[in-house]
Amino acid sequence: MIAVVLFLLLVWMIWQKINYIHFNPVKAGLVKSAGDYKWSSFRSFYLREKEVPIEVDREWWWPEDVKKLAVAAKQWSQEMENQSKKKGSAP
Repeated sequence: MIAVVLFLLLVWMIWQKINYIHFNPVKAGLVKSAGDYKWSSFRSFYLREKEVPIEVDREWWWPEDVKKLAVAAKQWSQEMENQSKKKGSAP
């Protein structure tokens, strides 16, 4: 269960960072919409436009990185479980 929660948290954090970067020009008051900023990857990433200054590979973290995250999350979960068992068996 912990591995699933950790995995979902990592995926959420990746999307949070992507959205944060795309909306920086809006927060700075440079444009009203993230898609209006010429040098943003927003249009390529979300709208799949091809004629943009910055084209993004939408599959950059799939599937290999997801597999690596899942393995890392499982290992972390096992380590946490082992530490918990050690603490429980300590005198």
